Amino acid sequence: MDGPFASDAPKYVHLPQAPIVRTLVQVRFPAFAAFASDDDRVAKQLAMALSEEYPRFSAGHEMALMLSPDGVTQQQSAVKLWRYTSADTRWQVSLGPTFLSVETSNYHRRSHFVTRLMDAWNALSEVALPPVIERVGVRYVNQVTATGHLDRLSELLRPEVLGVAAISRAGASVRSALAETHFVIDGGEEFQARWGLLPAGFTPDPLIPATDGPNWILDMDASQTWLPMGCLAADFDLERIATSLAGRGYQFYRWAVTDEWLRAFGGDI
Repeated sequence: MDGPFASDAPKYVHLPQAPIVRTLVQVRFPAFAAFASDDDRVAKQLAMALSEEYPRFSAGHEMALMLSPDGVTQQQSAVKLWRYTSADTRWQVSLGPTFLSVETSNYHRRSHFVTRLMDAWNALSEVALPPVIERVGVRYVNQVTATGHLDRLSELLRPEVLGVAAISRAGASVRSALAETHFVIDGGEEFQARWGLLPAGFTPDPLIPATDGPNWILDMDASQTWLPMGCLAADFDLERIATSLAGRGYQFYRWAVTDEWLRAFGGDI
């Protein structure tokens, strides 16, 4: 049986009601002197460069994730963090001592998302270019909440992805079921996918919103890492890499769902 990365992704199909709730791209780099010597200056200069698209600015600290019997909680760490947010709050750039990220709840197209990343990266590069890159990751979180869709998961998902969520009428129903898979792809990329049913009020990750009722998630993270030495920024094509990683997400997505999924969320196929 062919896997999700056995062939190129099929042609893009626009879904007007796509259940994508969060998209995030992050560039990680080791701490470097130009930033460490005056991090507030770098953060404020970046704020000025981004002010047209991201007029809201805040400074705080990074949150550490803590596992507990009730799920994942957040605890403030000592690492400083600066956030630049769009006027409608649907786009956010975050800067820390070792990363730059762009996050949105208003994802439309891959090209637009990568353009927003490049705008933020180029602005940072003008202020203080990280000399070495360690990792780039692109993450997509999809969440289905409508009862009508949840009742049709067996039609919307391929059997390998549906899994035990299909068990619903044999004297018991599935309250929660999460699956996770980690792929190593030829060429150095990696891909992690997590999917399944979640009960009301529960989230396994702060990026996944808790809901008032049951929901089904598909959380995908494509990445490329250059360790232990990293990749020199001078040899680094972020636009190409981010576009490729986003494409991996779409490959898996289209492998995981059926044509009925595409129709259910407004696709014209």
